[in-house]
Amino acid sequence: MDIQTDITSSLQDYLETMVELGKYGVRVTDMADHLQVSKASVNRAINRLKSLELIAQEPYGLLSLTDAGLHQATAVLQRHTLIRTFFVKVLGVSEETAENDACRIEHHISDESLKGMADILQGLQS
Repeated sequence: MDIQTDITSSLQDYLETMVELGKYGVRVTDMADHLQVSKASVNRAINRLKSLELIAQEPYGLLSLTDAGLHQATAVLQRHTLIRTFFVKVLGVSEETAENDACRIEHHISDESLKGMADILQGLQS
């Protein structure tokens, strides 16, 4: 999964939040509430994501992901979901712990480790 190296973990979280909230038509206030950060923090991140052409916004309007932004956000969300599922189904970790750990690990785990997790989960379904 190719996540641009110039997108920080924090910016990846903003992209992931956009998908979770509805990828098209997200308000700054909704993002701030969801991430539990200030509107000023959201605006700084949004400006960076706009400069990377990952988010579009009408003046003072709703935020939406560009095609490139949707691609990046989906990759982060897939990583997160795979890690969380692995922790719950293979390790028997609680949903809450799995969710918290996946949030921290999704930005730093190698593709090789992700593939290994996916292979193990696939083997469980067979």
